[in-house]
Amino acid sequence: LLARSFVGDHPFVVAYPDDIFPEGCTKRLLEIHRKTGHCVLAAADMTGRDVSRYGVLDCDDEGRVHEIIEKPAPGEEPSKLVSLGRYLYTPQVFDLLEEGMRHHGDGEFYPMDAINELARQGKVRAAVMSGPHWDIGEPLGYLKAVVEVALERPEFRDDFTNWLRQRLG
Repeated sequence: LLARSFVGDHPFVVAYPDDIFPEGCTKRLLEIHRKTGHCVLAAADMTGRDVSRYGVLDCDDEGRVHEIIEKPAPGEEPSKLVSLGRYLYTPQVFDLLEEGMRHHGDGEFYPMDAINELARQGKVRAAVMSGPHWDIGEPLGYLKAVVEVALERPEFRDDFTNWLRQRLG
């Protein structure tokens, strides 16, 4: 809400710090927004995995989001398509966030009510990302991200690989 005066009447991207994407994620959100004029959520298909830590999307084959269910119990999720920590919002979200804050009690505030209201209006799309995504909000995801980045970066690759071989050897 503090960004409202800065954003004005323009769409904007919110990037949660515990989700790391390769290049191109935000570009993809912008492309879909330009075609639809809607909010766009980065998403991943997590078929075969437990999705109870995520916001799970109920959407159609065209990527129109009907609802997002935050951290559903196993077996109660509408799909295996999860929302990741990158969102392109339209300025309409601010009024809905303010309304949510007026009724919010203690604890962390999630924008799900605002997203779901926009979804009911047909104004939310999912952008399914292909390729790697690292959830560094949990220890194993953080470790995987560090290893992947170290192996991708030429300035670290050889020394890191040698150290890793010695460590595992």
